[in-house]
Amino acid sequence: MVPILVALWLSSACKAELPEQLANDASEDFPCTTFADLLISYSPPGTEGGSKLGERALGAPNAESVELLPDAVLSVGFVGLGSVTDQNGADIRVHGTMTTGTEVAVYVASIDGAFEYTGSLVEGEMDVDLSIGTARVASSIQLVGIAGQANIDAFEALQTTCSN
Repeated sequence: MVPILVALWLSSACKAELPEQLANDASEDFPCTTFADLLISYSPPGTEGGSKLGERALGAPNAESVELLPDAVLSVGFVGLGSVTDQNGADIRVHGTMTTGTEVAVYVASIDGAFEYTGSLVEGEMDVDLSIGTARVASSIQLVGIAGQANIDAFEALQTTCSN
């Protein structure tokens, strides 16, 4: 119960806002891929503003990771894909590693909505099922470090595919 309350508190204190809705022709700059392709924000603990190091979590897994410690916030988007839709089972895989005792709160948002809490990741569980929360479509995903250390390499839509 305490981790959930901490996650809810952190969500109100550290939650990044979605960027303004991209123009309809954004796909020219973002070819369709099932991997997250836009860094919305990355704020390591103790920093004002953020860091471009969050770009390491974009694209396919490549062994370059983003460190997610308690109070760190990482938000990315699926611009080329458009959005991830809720299917039967896991919808998004977070590629990376976690130390023992790590917990990460997960939030998702549609292109015109605010981030909503949709569960948490703990060591050994790196898949996100949208049906756990209230969102059925996610164009962005946000991770908030609660405890331990996660090293995030990539975000992959598991069942939503490119239509072009």
